[in-house]
Amino acid sequence: PYNADGQGRNDSIIYKDHSGEIYNLVFRNTHTQDHYVSALGGNDKGKYFASFDYYNEDGIIVGSSYKRYTGTINGSYKIRPNVEVVTGVNLSTAAQYGIATSDANVIYRSMALWPTFNPWLDSAHTQPNPGVSVSDGNPLYWLQHMKRTYTNNKVTANASIKWDIVKDLYVKATGSIYFNDIANQSFQYPTSNYTDLFAGKLTSYTRDAYSSDTKAFQQQYNATINYNKTFGGLHDVTVMAGTEYYGLKNYALYVHGENAPTDDITTANASTLFPADGSNGSTQTQFAIVSTFGRLQYDYDQRFLLTAVFRSDAVSSLAPKNRVGYFPGFSAGWNIQNEQFYKNTKLHDVIT
Repeated sequence: PYNADGQGRNDSIIYKDHSGEIYNLVFRNTHTQDHYVSALGGNDKGKYFASFDYYNEDGIIVGSSYKRYTGTINGSYKIRPNVEVVTGVNLSTAAQYGIATSDANVIYRSMALWPTFNPWLDSAHTQPNPGVSVSDGNPLYWLQHMKRTYTNNKVTANASIKWDIVKDLYVKATGSIYFNDIANQSFQYPTSNYTDLFAGKLTSYTRDAYSSDTKAFQQQYNATINYNKTFGGLHDVTVMAGTEYYGLKNYALYVHGENAPTDDITTANASTLFPADGSNGSTQTQFAIVSTFGRLQYDYDQRFLLTAVFRSDAVSSLAPKNRVGYFPGFSAGWNIQNEQFYKNTKLHDVIT
């Protein structure tokens, strides 16, 4: 009370300044953990390297925690003096528990709430005020009424083998694969806005359950044969020929269910309605390229240079009649700075 007139009459505060309270709820002091351990060793025949990493971040914005585990193993071994194998594997799994709405809503909408908005329904600060909606209320209320998980699993593996057939001639084959799996799940518990809460009714009670799973598998293999020889100390010849395969497969499954009879089952299998609005379905795509290539290089006394290249690509996404393309190339060069007559000029001191 204020403005007391001495006769028991006074004014009352209608509005209170709550500015800064939402800011203190949304943003928090946090810390990050990053633990890393590794080991390496080897001898004249082989080498190895292994590491493990654990990363954990609570997140500055409430509800934005992130956790990741990563493991790496690399190694090389000489089966014979002229044959070496190199391999490597990287595994990672990450989990993130999303905020109740988008980052933009948290930063721009929640932070712009009017200063008289009270984020609590009680003086003890135990009952968050839902406000008008998820974008205009206490984020703790909406976090309590939303279950959301995000996981991302990745696998990368590669291997190569090099065989020195004879001096100046070797064959090398490499292969790599990459697998990425992303799973998203969320469940919306029944909610009320500020007005409906005091009217004793729910604003949203459809119990939307979302689930999506996307997978990507990429593979790449190539093999080359390489030859390099210098004749008479003046003629240097390098020849390379090879082939390569690249393939990519994508798969996605997404499910949206509504009207589950209970909050106890937070997956779409308890839903009784699956909207025909494009939020349910699956997709699958596949793409591949098969290539052959070659290169010939000739160098005479580091003065005259010739290079010829050729490549062909067959792309699965193109029409059969236009699927294969051929790409030849040729270049020639003259290193004039290596000529004796040029070395005897004054230009040699300025342009090299």
